[in-house]
Amino acid sequence: MKSIITISILLSIFSFGGIKNLELEKALGLLKNNNSQLKIAKLDNMIKEYDVSMATTKHFGKLDLVVDGIESNSPLNAFAFKLQNKKIAQSDFDPKKLNNPKSGVHYKINLSYQLPLYAGGRIMEYGSIAKSMHSISSLDKKDILNKKILETKKVFYNISLIDKYIKNLSIIKNNLKQLKKTIKSMHKEGYTTNTDLLEIKSRMSKINSMLEQGLSHKKMSYEFLSFLLNEKVDSIELKESIAVLDKEDNYNIDNTIDVQKAKAGLSIQESMSNIELANFIPTVGFFANYDMENETTSDFEDSYTVGIRMSANLFNGGGDTVKYQQQKIKTIQSKEKLELARKGLTLKVNKLKSEITQSKHNVDSLKDRLKLLRQIYKVYRAKYKEGLLSINAVLIEQSKEIEVVIELLAARSVHNASILELNYIKNKGK
Repeated sequence: MKSIITISILLSIFSFGGIKNLELEKALGLLKNNNSQLKIAKLDNMIKEYDVSMATTKHFGKLDLVVDGIESNSPLNAFAFKLQNKKIAQSDFDPKKLNNPKSGVHYKINLSYQLPLYAGGRIMEYGSIAKSMHSISSLDKKDILNKKILETKKVFYNISLIDKYIKNLSIIKNNLKQLKKTIKSMHKEGYTTNTDLLEIKSRMSKINSMLEQGLSHKKMSYEFLSFLLNEKVDSIELKESIAVLDKEDNYNIDNTIDVQKAKAGLSIQESMSNIELANFIPTVGFFANYDMENETTSDFEDSYTVGIRMSANLFNGGGDTVKYQQQKIKTIQSKEKLELARKGLTLKVNKLKSEITQSKHNVDSLKDRLKLLRQIYKVYRAKYKEGLLSINAVLIEQSKEIEVVIELLAARSVHNASILELNYIKNKGK
């Protein structure tokens, strides 16, 4: 019985286990299939696609069917029913019958069709707006995908950096353990004091605290990665601590998603201006009506009406002019936004390139300094063992090493963030 319970527990734990040794490419595949924000963006894009189809339907006009069954003793209705049914007789003009008619029954079937022949370009512009909105939605979908890819890559590199940070702290911790053994050995021979041991114990507590913080950050990073992928992740294949910059083959600022969205926004605004301009142009439409009616549900009398109608607003207090001028200003504003998007992205790209170069030099410098400090620490530890230096002098050098380890983590993080951000900006949205 106990063995069955044990097996059940093990199976339960195994079934709820997360993904292990996850590669970045596989993580990106899970992201594209599972991420909730991406799913919402895809659905929004589908909705905008239906808006395009709705705009297209305006070209085909409108056909309505109305079926009426009416009973009325109103003098007007009773006479109208007979007139529509083509059953008016001379006796129906008798004043008594006209004023006090019997209730009449009337059945009518009406088909009406309306088709815009010319609307000043409104229908075409509404279709253009719907397409531009769909285009923006598609770009938003791609932008969200790129942002989630950026976040996923950042998590991978952050976990790798934290792992490197923990290893560096572990080296310092091991060095402290070795130093502690040396102090204990020398203490037995009377060459060190209890203060030296307390100094080591205090420094060891500080390193342990830093290790715990590193492990906590690592755990939080895995939780965020699991949230992004909608899958529990226990471990990943660690990346190199430095990210790689994408190639700049045929890079063009106009191909970036932000600029493409600004262009689509300008296109929408131009269409809005054209719609307001159409208020000054007459509209022309075709209409047709077909009626079938009788006082019974059989032997219907039919009639039809067809025609073309032109309508135009001659004056509305100048409101159309005001609206058109307003849209013209908004169009100029949209053009400025497009130029601002181009200039802003160019500035940001140049700034990120500068940060990448600067942070790379900083990382290289800190790595060289860390190597030097480790060599100095070994020399100081040897001199301490010989009684030539105090424990404080050794720990001061080690404090410098700890500071550099922290600075190196921050510098690598800034360098990776700049590279990944630049790769994200340059993405063409394909």
